[in-house]
Amino acid sequence: MSSYNEAVAKRLADVYTTASPEEGRELADLRLIIFSDLHKGQRDTADDFQQCEKAYLAALDHYWQQGFELMLLGDIEELWECWPDPVIEAYRPVLESEQRFADAPAPSRYTRFVGNHDDQWYDTGQVEKHLGPFLGGHQVIEGLRLLVHEQGQPLGELFLVH
Repeated sequence: MSSYNEAVAKRLADVYTTASPEEGRELADLRLIIFSDLHKGQRDTADDFQQCEKAYLAALDHYWQQGFELMLLGDIEELWECWPDPVIEAYRPVLESEQRFADAPAPSRYTRFVGNHDDQWYDTGQVEKHLGPFLGGHQVIEGLRLLVHEQGQPLGELFLVH
C-alpha cells in the first residue's frame, strides 16, 4: 500500500473511531436524501452550481414535503476558489431552503458534513460566522456512523464521510 493510501486509511479509521454510533434507526423509517459536491460558488463563470440551482431547489421542496432528512455530505460550498461571504450572499435563498430541514422539530432532519473544498468549516468560529443563521443549532461534522435495524434486528452500519 502506498504512503498516500496508508494516510487515507489511517484518517478514515480515526474519523470512524471518533464518530460515536448514532442510535439505531429502523430501515422502514429511514428517509434520507444525501447531496454531495454541490460546490456552490459566487455566480461567476467558474460556478457550475448555477446550472443546477433550479433542479436542486425543486428537489429540496419535494423531499421536504415527503418528510425526508437532508444530509449535505461535504463540498457544499466552493471555498478553494471563493471566500465564504460572496458564496453565502450568492446562494442565500438556497441556504434558506436547506434551513427548513435544520429548523425542523425533532426528530432531526438535517446533517451537514465538512468536505475538502469547504474545509473552513472545520473551524467552529467560521461556521458560526458564516453558516450559523442557517444551521438551526446543528454543527458541521466530519463523519457519522448510523446503525440500521429492521424490525429491531441489526442490519449493519452506514459510515458517512466526505
